Formats: sequence, structure tokens, C-alpha cells
Amino acid sequence: MAVITLDQVKDVSPDDIIKYLQVIGSGTLIQNTDDVYYRHETRHDNGQLVDFSERRKVDNKFEMANPQFHEYYKVVMRTMRRGDVAYIRYPKAHTHGSYHKSQHFINKTQEEKDRIGDDIYIRFQISKIKRNPVCTDPETFSGILAYLERVREVGRELMEEAEYANAEQLYRRILPMFKNMPKKMKDSLTESEKEKRNEVLHLLLLNVALCHLRRKNPREAVKSAKESLEYNKTNAKAYYRLAVA
Repeated sequence: MAVITLDQVKDVSPDDIIKYLQVIGSGTLIQNTDDVYYRHETRHDNGQLVDFSERRKVDNKFEMANPQFHEYYKVVMRTMRRGDVAYIRYPKAHTHGSYHKSQHFINKTQEEKDRIGDDIYIRFQISKIKRNPVCTDPETFSGILAYLERVREVGRELMEEAEYANAEQLYRRILPMFKNMPKKMKDSLTESEKEKRNEVLHLLLLNVALCHLRRKNPREAVKSAKESLEYNKTNAKAYYRLAVA
């Protein structure tokens, strides 16, 4: 299922989905585990709204991991970021004609139906993305390290968006995977992997401390910064955050 952007239209086929990007957002692309909050309008080829209630100024929630949600929505959302606004042209083959089955459409004359056409245009405005990264291999050290990279990427984005509470929850979700590691996994770590584990715990706790500082929770920030020193007593950042708190 191809999604073609406007600069590629010369290569388009009748069954391709075309994205006309109006506003460019920021951050990383929507992932398969995210919940997306968005607004949309659906129009026929002639510009007529399919459903006039879609003009309401309320965000809809779209669960990317939910198999009951439209796949033809998902394939486009995977190419979008927070703040993106785009018109998407969907040929009838992708929507299975669902927008042409309403009683409102059926009651139209054939001339009106021909004028409306088969394609559907949906305007998506991505308001917010709730990130929910999932660890696909929690049984191995390399698996949780790979998960850590995704968490750090999402965490940086949340901090840039001032979503400090959500960032803290994300860091706290992964902390036990390293701190309370199963004995079998912990005993199998090499010396370099043990050092890596300590480094990860130190940095995650520093990130938690930073979240508390940004949220004006100095007592909790001190607690997390002090705990981080159990894994690395030489990092100046820990002492700095203690001093700030």
C-alpha cells in the first residue's frame, strides 16, 4: 500500500494513496504502538463533506495497535508526526467504498454521484501522540538495550515538548528491567555488560531527577540524584542536579 507525497505525483498510479502535506510538524514518526490524537474532515472528490459532524473541534483517539482500527488510516499515520496537517487522497480500492454506502449518498441522483466521484479526501491534523514503546525481547540483555534506545528517543521528544510527567513514567517503566534483572540474566553478564548496566541505571535515574526538577519536585529530584550516585560517583551532572534541587 503506497503513500505518495505531492512531489512524487508524477509517478502516481490510480490506486496509490497521495498525501498533500500542508503543515510540517516535528518529532519522530508515529509508531505502531502509539495512540494518536487527531482531527479530521472527510470530503468527496467535489469537496463536499461526507459527514458534517466532523467539523466539531474535538480530538479523536486512534489506537495504532488496535486491529479494529482502519489499516488505510494506519498506513498514512506511520508517515506523519505531531503537528502535521495533510490532505490524503484515498482511491475507492482502499476504503472499500465505505464512504459511498451511506443513505445520504445512495439517495442522490446518478448525475450527483458521478459528480462526486470515487476518491475520498481526508484532512488529518495530528494534535498529540501518546508514545507507548514496547520491548519485543525482554528475555535478553541485548533486547532490553535495544528497547532502551527507543525509550531514550521518545524521552528526548517528551522533554522537548515539556511532557515531563510522561517522560518520568517512561523512564520509570524501564528502570526495573535493569535494576531488578532476573538472577539468571544478571549472572550471565560479562564485565563490560555489568559496566553498561550500571551506566544505564545511573543515566536513567539522572533523567528521572531532571523530570522532577522541571516539575518543581526538589525532594524527589534529590532522591533520584542520590540513587544515581550508587552506580557512578564521578559524574558531575548528578552533583549539579543535587545542588540545583
